[in-house]
Formats: sequence, structure tokens, C-alpha cells
Amino acid sequence: MRYLKLTLLVVLTLAGVWLALQALLSLGWRPVQDTPILLYQGYLMDRLGYVPYRDFFDLNTPGVHWFYWMIGNLSAYSLIGYRLIDLGILALILLMTMVWMRGFSKIVAGCSVILFGLYFFSSGPSFSLQRDYLVLLPVSAALVIFSLPRIITWLRLVCTGLLFGISTTIRPAAALGVLPVVIAVWQDWKHNQTWGKSISHESVYSQPVTYSPNSMSRVNYRELLLDLTLLWGGFALPLIFTVIFLFTSGAWSNFWEIVLNYWPLYNSLSGELRTIAASEKLNYLLDTWSHLGGFWIWLAPALLGWSMVILNEKASQANRRQASMILMLAAVYSIYPLIAGKFWTFHWIPAAYFWTQAASLCLVERPAWLPEKAAWFPAFLLLLVAIMGRDDASGNRRSLFTIVQQPEEQGMVANISNFLDANLQPGDLVQPLDLTGGAVNAMLQQRAEVATPFIQDLMFYHHISSPYIQRLRTRFIQNLQSTSPRFVIEVYAPDKPWSWGENTTQDFPELQVYLAGNYQVALQDKGFRIYERIFPR
Repeated sequence: MRYLKLTLLVVLTLAGVWLALQALLSLGWRPVQDTPILLYQGYLMDRLGYVPYRDFFDLNTPGVHWFYWMIGNLSAYSLIGYRLIDLGILALILLMTMVWMRGFSKIVAGCSVILFGLYFFSSGPSFSLQRDYLVLLPVSAALVIFSLPRIITWLRLVCTGLLFGISTTIRPAAALGVLPVVIAVWQDWKHNQTWGKSISHESVYSQPVTYSPNSMSRVNYRELLLDLTLLWGGFALPLIFTVIFLFTSGAWSNFWEIVLNYWPLYNSLSGELRTIAASEKLNYLLDTWSHLGGFWIWLAPALLGWSMVILNEKASQANRRQASMILMLAAVYSIYPLIAGKFWTFHWIPAAYFWTQAASLCLVERPAWLPEKAAWFPAFLLLLVAIMGRDDASGNRRSLFTIVQQPEEQGMVANISNFLDANLQPGDLVQPLDLTGGAVNAMLQQRAEVATPFIQDLMFYHHISSPYIQRLRTRFIQNLQSTSPRFVIEVYAPDKPWSWGENTTQDFPELQVYLAGNYQVALQDKGFRIYERIFPR
């Protein structure tokens, strides 16, 4: 056993060095996919005073915009600033993980930190500053606060609920994480009522206390009700603040219009942006979700680690309850992508965070039911699964030890940025016709102001028979006519993620007529063209 522990320490040390190397190499990453768009929206808020929903159309919840506003403000919109903020957020999450998991052992805590860190870096730039990654910052902090025994109960519960509420303003599905906390609060109360000793100032995750069965007391439901009220009250505070912000900023009506009209249409698109009929939606969701984002092989070490704690006669009651809570959090956050319905790789980040924690429990002290000769097996299984990693978006297996370099920046982004740098004048407005192809990324680099509330154009091409989509199209053309931007950047690359399927199109006749009558092509390259206004404003 001594040699096994020494071997674990050596392997974890080497893995930690590898993690540090990955962090260093990631300094060359650049924002990709929808992250530049969210950063650009943060720029509009920070530097130009835009208000989400009122001044630009977006389907994200307000917490997303507040976080990206802060990220842009702190980074000064520099590439190195983005990377340092991203790594700083990861460092905070990993620190919270270390504190949350240290009750099992330093080896388990270190393993959980290293596994999630390797998972993050092996996934590449697409995870950098993603919303589902940002969710973990308040969630991990909430779990640390909930597990601290020295914090007064009412403050501990309010702060826990508050942090989960903040995570919900980023991703509404993040509210699922409160459910295991509610169960833990109920277990606290049940433990108290069963043995007649108040633990109102002591967490179930602190050191176990010996109770006397002779001290039975009458069941007191008021204590449970008060605790749950404090938890849910804290949870509600960020949501109340959000509603107040929307009303006072004049954004409520636009936000509610998007929620009622656009969210249902967007939610009926698959992860490939295919329209899905209501009759096939359930089959699509269950069939895609059953792959668990390529993370299914982690079930084996996670369940083994959980059983090694639960069925270990040496484990404290606190460790057993925390192990069960980790498994419940992994389960509820595995439902999280099901609610989003797109199943993009980064939607599985919260689930992966807790599956790696559960798997790290394979390194707890050997239980009596595990033969000494097989003591190496849980650690070997964990290492094997980490090497195998998970399925990536293409269905190929990607090891957690993979080094992912920043793919070469598309010439499209550089070419658009260079054109704007050479031609953009103060006061000029620019309109992108793009989704995630790089037009907005170039606009962010050159601090170009968008001409209309529509930063992306996805909403114009799906469910085109919907009166709401038709109104959005009409509003967009009216906005163009009103602002008359100097440049219009149209991305039409073959890999542009168009919506497809029934009731979709790639045509926008009114837009094409407007451009033909008022603009000429100033630059055309592979996958994009830039129109310049013919007539002076």
C-alpha cells in the first residue's frame, strides 16, 4: 500500500506538471465560435452604453451579458487580457474544487483538480470563456460555502442559494444544482430530528458527532421550512435583481418578447440547426442525450469511487453524504444539456466537472471489501479512462492528456479586420451578416459599431413562415434603411452554420434588393464579401 501511495503521488505530480504546461501553451489561444460575439456585446455595453435586448437582439439571459461586460472591462479587450481572465477563472474554480474535495484526502482533492483542468485544456479554445464554464464559478463557490461548518446556518444557506441564483442568470438550467442541496438540507434536518441534537451551526460535511438515541425529540418541521426558505430566498435574490434591471433599463418588453416568441422557435432547432417537428422532438432528445456527450466511460470510475466511499466502514458520515451529493450533482447536470436541447460539447462542462470529481473518489483509502491485491485496480481504471478521455464533437476519442493548439486563425477574420483598419472612419457603422464565421470578431478587433440591433443573422432564416420571424425581417430592413451603414460584411462560406430542414431558407430577397440598390462590393475573398455604401448619408 505504501508503494501504491508513492506511485499515486508521482503520477499526480507528473500530471500536475502537464497541466501547468497546458496552461502555458493555452496563452496562444484566441476566442472562437460564439465567444467573440459575446465579448463584442460586452464591448457595446461597456464602451458604447448599449443595453441588452433594448439596444441589441440576443437570446442569452442577462447574467451572460453582465459576466462578459466584466470580462471585457477587466481585460481591456486585449487578447492576452482574455487569456489571463480565462485562466484566472479556471484557477478560482480549481481552488474551490480543492477546498470542496479536501475532506476525502489531499490526493483525492488534487486528482479532482488535475482531471478537470486536463479536461478543460484538452477540449481546446472552444471551451475558453464559454457560458457553461462560467456557470461553474458560482456553483463551485456555493458548494464550498455550503460545506463550511463555521459559517452561521442562515448566512450559509442564503449565500449558497444566492450563488446558485447567479449561476441561473447565466444558464437557467443551472438551477438544477439546487436540488441536491435541498436534499442535503433535508438530511441535515432529519439527522437533527432523529437524534435530538441541533446541528444548526454545523454542516453535515464537518467531522461526525456522536449522538445518543435516548435524546429523541419531537419532530420540528418549522426548522426545515426556515432553512429551505433561507436557501430559496437567497436563490431568488439575483432573479429579482435581474427583473428590476430589465424594468429600470427599459429592456423588459423586448426581453419578454424574445422569451415568448423566439425562444420556442430556437429551441425547436437541433444541435445541427435542423428544424425538428414536435412529433420527433422527444426521440431526438433522448437518442442524442443517451451518448452523454461522449463521457459515458466515466460512469465506471465514478460509480466505483462512490461505492468505495459509501461502502467503506472507515469513511465518516460526512464523506458518505458528500460522495452521494457529488453523484447527485453529476446526475442533475447530466440532465442540463437535455434542457438546452442542442448537446454541443461545451453544454456538458458542468456534468464533466462532477463526473471527474466522482471518479477521483477511486483514490480514497481502500475499503475492506476490496482485496489488498486489487488495491491498485481503482487507480488503474481511473488512469485508463483519463487516457481514453471522451468522444469529441466528431465522435473520435480525445485523451485528457491531449495538447490542443490554437487552430490557424481563419484568413477571413484577418482580412476583414485589415480592411476595416484601413477604411473605417470615426462614426462609420458596420452591419455583419454572419453567425460565427468571424465578421463580429473582426469588428471587435477594430472597435466597429454595429448598425442595427441584429449582430447575427440566424433568426432570419428558420421558421420563416412564423409571423414573428417575418416581423424581425421587416424590422431589420427598416433598421438598415434608417442607419445606412457604410459597410456590410456578408459571410457566405460553405461551412457557415445555416439552419436547415423544413421551413428554412438561405434567401432574403428584401435584403438582396436593398444591397443591390445601395451598395457595391469593396472586397471579396474566399467565403465573404464586404459591401460599401454607394451614396453618401
